[in-house]
Amino acid sequence: MALSEVEYDEKKHEARLQDTYGEINKCISKGAFARPMYGLLNARSDEEIEIEKAAHAEAHKELFMGLLPLVGEMYRLKSIAFAEEKEWRVLSYVVKSEEKPIDYAHRVSRNRIIPFRSIGLRELERSPIAEVMLGPRHETPMEVVAKFLQLQGYGEIPVRRSAASYR
Repeated sequence: MALSEVEYDEKKHEARLQDTYGEINKCISKGAFARPMYGLLNARSDEEIEIEKAAHAEAHKELFMGLLPLVGEMYRLKSIAFAEEKEWRVLSYVVKSEEKPIDYAHRVSRNRIIPFRSIGLRELERSPIAEVMLGPRHETPMEVVAKFLQLQGYGEIPVRRSAASYR
């Protein structure tokens, strides 16, 4: 689990992704997406075909491994329109295993049940919430959110509405 600050600057987005992008391009150049051609008109030996298949599989594996760092970056990069949020996110990579089942809580949202991992924040030395920024489509009145935070033991937390829109 890691606490990560969200980056809003587009030039910094590009800088953070540049190395990964370069590695992905190398994998594509090595044939990660190439489809090996086999058939009657192909004059290659079985050994040559197996070497080509192995090279293709290795390039594909390298591509997959090169894409893994982007999973976390998806949650660290956000449009400049949301910069006023000054958001931090807790990133947790969950690996499912038979020996250690994932301990999920659940919440209901309109027409579905959503699993989530609960993270205890009240045991920290200071309040983990400095301010709450409500998104442009959030309908709960600010006073209700502030009262909810109070009732949950977080004290007096400033609540504002975002000036950003989804348009």
